[in-house]
Amino acid sequence: MFATAQILSITYKPMNATTETDGFLRVAVESANLITDYGIEGDRKGGHPKRQINLMGKSTLDALTAKGYKTEPGAMGEQMIVSGIEVDDLPVGTVIQLGHSARVEVTQHRAGCPKFETTQNCSTQEAVGQMGVMVRVLSDGQVHLSDPVKIMNTIDEIMELA
Repeated sequence: MFATAQILSITYKPMNATTETDGFLRVAVESANLITDYGIEGDRKGGHPKRQINLMGKSTLDALTAKGYKTEPGAMGEQMIVSGIEVDDLPVGTVIQLGHSARVEVTQHRAGCPKFETTQNCSTQEAVGQMGVMVRVLSDGQVHLSDPVKIMNTIDEIMELA
């Protein structure tokens, strides 16, 4: 049976959230608005030109769980978890459609940060290539849990078609 790629988790850090001392503070939601060149509407972490949303794959999180990492939604610092796609294998420039209209572009592979090391009690080097990708939002759209996820092309290929 063919499994469709889909959104499994959406989390974000609300604007009014206080600074946490342990872990990544994330609020789980069933749907969110993705805003072009910002990220998830209301996300305190949004607005960076290249790091608007951290996208992770379920298969990677399953492997990390088996190694003892904390992987409940948001615990790795991610905003979205998807199934059916090997996110860590996506090249920079890949365009992904999330839901029915939102599109994002892979801008870089996530490298981790001191907060990751503190939360997971390990070096980021131990998780290299397993922390998902950073994406920027190319087009607005509302996304919901269980919405489809589709790999489009790279941004360069899309520009050539235009």
